[in-house]
Amino acid sequence: ADVVGVWFIAALLLRQREQDKEVRRRREALPRSCRVRRDWAAIAAAVRLASMSAAMPERRGCVAVSRPLARWEECWRRVSEARAARKDYFRRVDFNLTALMTRACGPLMMIVVVALVSF
Repeated sequence: ADVVGVWFIAALLLRQREQDKEVRRRREALPRSCRVRRDWAAIAAAVRLASMSAAMPERRGCVAVSRPLARWEECWRRVSEARAARKDYFRRVDFNLTALMTRACGPLMMIVVVALVSF
């Protein structure tokens, strides 16, 4: 049972390493100037979203803040939390734990079947 646990942990770590390499390779595929321009565009979009949200009238679920700067900071926090949640969601979808466990079970199942057949 310990060997199976170690096998699954090794499969998880290997997939995480592959995923990190893919992200790094994808990021470094573009020239530095394009990456910087894209990063600044993402920051500009986040600032615009926070500013638009701060300028909108109060809605249900929003914190009522009388000072404009504090309201903008609250909106900035919500925008950054939404971006972090989106990034985390796509990372989990890309990791695909179910497929990883299925691939990790393959060699173990082959060993079990060969042992049963040979017995």
